[in-house]
Amino acid sequence: MVRIISLLLLMLILPSAEAAWVTITGEANIVKGDVNAARQQAIKQALNMAVITNGGSISAQQTVTNGVLNQTAELTNNAAYTSLEIVKEQHKGNRIEVTIRVDLLTTLNESCLSNALKAPLYLPRAIVFDRQQLRYGKMEQFPQALSQKLAAILNQNSTKVYPKLDLSNSVPSHNFSNEHRGDSASWLNQQTNTLYILLAEVEDMALSESPSGVSAMWSKQQRDFRLKISLVHSISGEMIWQKEYQFTTDWDYDANASVKPISDAFWQSNYGGAIGNVLNQVSLDLDDTLGCRPAMAQVIAKQGQRVIFNLGRKSGVRTGDKFTIVLQHNFPDRVGQTRTIAKATAVQVTIDQITDDTSTALLAAIDDGTNIQINDIALKN
Repeated sequence: MVRIISLLLLMLILPSAEAAWVTITGEANIVKGDVNAARQQAIKQALNMAVITNGGSISAQQTVTNGVLNQTAELTNNAAYTSLEIVKEQHKGNRIEVTIRVDLLTTLNESCLSNALKAPLYLPRAIVFDRQQLRYGKMEQFPQALSQKLAAILNQNSTKVYPKLDLSNSVPSHNFSNEHRGDSASWLNQQTNTLYILLAEVEDMALSESPSGVSAMWSKQQRDFRLKISLVHSISGEMIWQKEYQFTTDWDYDANASVKPISDAFWQSNYGGAIGNVLNQVSLDLDDTLGCRPAMAQVIAKQGQRVIFNLGRKSGVRTGDKFTIVLQHNFPDRVGQTRTIAKATAVQVTIDQITDDTSTALLAAIDDGTNIQINDIALKN
């Protein structure tokens, strides 16, 4: 069942320009001893976080000279900065932390700020396409370890989502590329009470060709890594975003080594550290992709005038927050598939109880809540 949702109630608000110095810290793994590359990665992460959390997103590479970023990056959502300086740098083992101070000039979209809630995201166990590649290093537990690491990074860094990790199930992205994608999404939406589904699929982690000749005496074995990330809207089944990340770097272990991918030692190795940097970038790209999309609450229970939504304290909902109800209407199209449209209402509710994952509101007596059904949507005012 393909379900297409058209939310027509988002209002266009005239933006306002603000300028402010923002201080923020980014971090990265030092791979193959390259401190300069790690510093650039940490600066980029900090800059992304500074811009995204202030209503914009980065759409161009930046250059750093002597620790100072002297080019104005091209940004979407009318966000820009005039100068940047490094105020602190720390090395912790094979990691680097860089604190930057950036003069951020941003044209803020007020609707982004008013809807600044974290959406619950379903994160199943990662998939490795060729599991025979896990035999080298005895890394059979790598899919679980990869998902756990990604969940930890999203919990720490994301401003748009918080993950609900499920290591017991894997979900392939091709489930959402056919006419039945709505069925898959709808089932997961009901089972997990999440707004998005994030799928991690490792397409390659094979060893590169071994070095030969004289160089083989001191060269390390190289290993590839290619990861496909897919973001699916769990209400409509829409594939919102998909991107591949890849690299080749040193494999620090002997041929007969038994590697523990859940261990700190692995994530501090060249290979594990490079994967960690990729996952940090996934978190940034995910926030950038979601941009100003509002976190939509769904009605998961209703009794009389009381309704329960699937957003709670973890999403940033507070008692006293007001939501507007949006009704879903389903109807068949010419080939019998169900289409869904959304209809704005004048019904507003005020949150009076919250838990970590849910919130509860009582419909006012003057509101007509008789048409409100489970799976209807609510948007924060």
